[in-house]
Amino acid sequence: MVRQAKRRVAASTLAVAAISMSGASAALTTSLTPTSTYGTMQFNAMPITYPADNVMSSTGATINGAATTFQGFNKILRSGDVNNGFTFGQMIDRNGNKLMTINDTMMWPTYTCVPGGSRSWTCPGTSANVPNLFRQNVLTNAIVDYATTTFSTCNTTLGLMGCATAVGSATIPEISNDPDYTSLIVVGGNLFTITQFEAPVPSVMYLTQLVQDPTTGVLSAKPNTMVPINWSAYGGILATCAGSTTPWQSHLGSEESYMQDGRDWAGTMFGTVTAAQGFNTIALGLSESLSSFTSVTSQMRYFGIYPNQMTTANVIANINPYMYGYITEVKVQGQGQYTVAKHFWMGRQGWEMAYVMPDLKTTYGGVDVNNGGFYKMVANTASDLSGGSLYCAQMAATGQAASFAVTWKLMSTTTNAAMLALLNTTLTGSRTVAPTQITFDDIFLTALPTSATSGACPTGFTSTNVNYYYTVNGVTYRNECLMLNPATPNAALLAAVVETPRYAGMLGCTTEFNKFEGMTFSRRRNQLFAALSYWSPTSSMSGPLVATPTVQNSADIGGSQDLSIPWNANYGCGCVFYLNTDSNYNIYSMAPLVCGIAQSADANGNTCSPLSISAPDNVAMIEDFDTLMIGEDTGFRRNDLIWQYTFPNPPGQFTPDGGALTPIFSSMYGAESTSPFWYNLGNGQAFISLVLQHPYGESDQAWGFVNNNPTTTGPASWVGFIGPINVNVSAAPRAAVGAAIAAVAAAVFAVLL
Repeated sequence: MVRQAKRRVAASTLAVAAISMSGASAALTTSLTPTSTYGTMQFNAMPITYPADNVMSSTGATINGAATTFQGFNKILRSGDVNNGFTFGQMIDRNGNKLMTINDTMMWPTYTCVPGGSRSWTCPGTSANVPNLFRQNVLTNAIVDYATTTFSTCNTTLGLMGCATAVGSATIPEISNDPDYTSLIVVGGNLFTITQFEAPVPSVMYLTQLVQDPTTGVLSAKPNTMVPINWSAYGGILATCAGSTTPWQSHLGSEESYMQDGRDWAGTMFGTVTAAQGFNTIALGLSESLSSFTSVTSQMRYFGIYPNQMTTANVIANINPYMYGYITEVKVQGQGQYTVAKHFWMGRQGWEMAYVMPDLKTTYGGVDVNNGGFYKMVANTASDLSGGSLYCAQMAATGQAASFAVTWKLMSTTTNAAMLALLNTTLTGSRTVAPTQITFDDIFLTALPTSATSGACPTGFTSTNVNYYYTVNGVTYRNECLMLNPATPNAALLAAVVETPRYAGMLGCTTEFNKFEGMTFSRRRNQLFAALSYWSPTSSMSGPLVATPTVQNSADIGGSQDLSIPWNANYGCGCVFYLNTDSNYNIYSMAPLVCGIAQSADANGNTCSPLSISAPDNVAMIEDFDTLMIGEDTGFRRNDLIWQYTFPNPPGQFTPDGGALTPIFSSMYGAESTSPFWYNLGNGQAFISLVLQHPYGESDQAWGFVNNNPTTTGPASWVGFIGPINVNVSAAPRAAVGAAIAAVAAAVFAVLL
């Protein structure tokens, strides 16, 4: 199961000057133009059933007062499909060879227990080379080490487990069922789609040319055009999650690389763990972070090295954690050639996605972590993300519920080329292994807090809280005390770029957001919309503990506590926020637009009401019609939905949480519906992109469901589009369809109730 993942955002409007439908594909010439007129659109309601064994999609809408129908979800590719000799979703190494799965005898780090299921294995070795067997308690995140042990039954109390020392062979090609952001790009008169796969690591992207049926307008993959995108110049890519299409028609992706923490890495490879230059050293040193450990063992396959071949030396030679965790970009040429880049100057962290504003220079980015920040990046040159200035946000409460004023602090100004050169600088020192890479210890000096309760730091050190917990002599600390290393030139620049959240905290910026997900922008309203999936009473976004209001929330220890939102149970179902911008696209305020509705568990186990959103993850503006799509990545309801949010008022008469929600798409059980984007081709036709990630795979119950239901369609993922939707109709006054919108919303609620 992919960590409840995320998904996508934004809206793209393409003005197509010429279209020839006589050939196998449309000949498209694009020019970027703002939408000059706004119509109205109301999708037909889609009834919701639980649990759903297949996709359900709206197939009609009222556009500018006229009813229209369109094709529902249409597959372009599924994991395992073959095109041009390549298999969609096949993981590859830096030489383009197929990656193989790591089998039971080879130390694949985790198994997920299934109730009633069983699996047995024995880990070789003795207690002297721990961790022979480790188990992660999924509730406390603690890892327990074992000596030689045999488990004959896999049950829910064991959590995640695996052998950490074993040998074997890998013979089964690994195909990912976890595609995420999928773009639709028009370049040189041709249509292309790029799909990035979120898991496992190393990640992979595929580029495919599309053709449009001359009669129906339906899109399909053009035979013999699909290729994997080569990222070997950067050592591959990790955890590619959400993304957006830039106004200049490039694919802007992300590396949600929360898995390899710089401090963990430095302590393991170059610091405290140096006794045995081998695999056990790596496992033991990274065992405090299971995700770091599994990430390294899986990522090393990109360099042709499997677990039984791993040593500390060859890991250091191939992996530099500071090369991962960036915004990525793919630019496609008209015949399918492409270039790739990682935008180092934008900062390194667990990016959810980035979104470029209409000035072609300002970009905003959110981070899908606990204790995360919010960031603005301003490029030096329009339509060119090779360099610029990075800013972090500081929030100040306004007195209204979950509402904040936003100010910005400059972190750094640099370029991709300058940072790449700096990261490749060879440093010398007293390390056991001298790496040709900068490490955490080159950037920061550290000290223990003087109090684990208050998080106070010794003189000269600054407290930060970025969800990095550690235990020393039996005491657990929830904040860090940091100081820039005075012996390292450019320490501040390095901190800003490769340890972005830590340095943001040192500058006094807010690092308390929980799961800051997808974003999109409305030109008409001059507002950016952002999804925050959910937070809890004890998360960094909440104020003092509700039960004991005089006790500080442990997630806030040592932090700035800028948010401290009084708890409301509906926040556990997540909210979409609106962020106001000025004429320079500078965000200055933030407040909730719409939140989910918490409820006691119903017969289907839903703890968030089916009448509203649940764990919103993606948002996408349909700019042509001034309406918003909201996608979910929820564990609080059986199926993930995509909603249309109809604003209650025109711009200038804005009333938060007063709009109408209409369900327009539902994934099959156990799947996440990602990448909902609106693409207007300018020829009177538009499409909504959709990706169905890990069908039937997000919960233990899904196993029984998929195995016992003959109508299910299997675990392979789906990438496709809804449409074409006919939008080539004259604009009608908004008031003309107001009554229809209200009637549809009432009908939806009647069906759901």
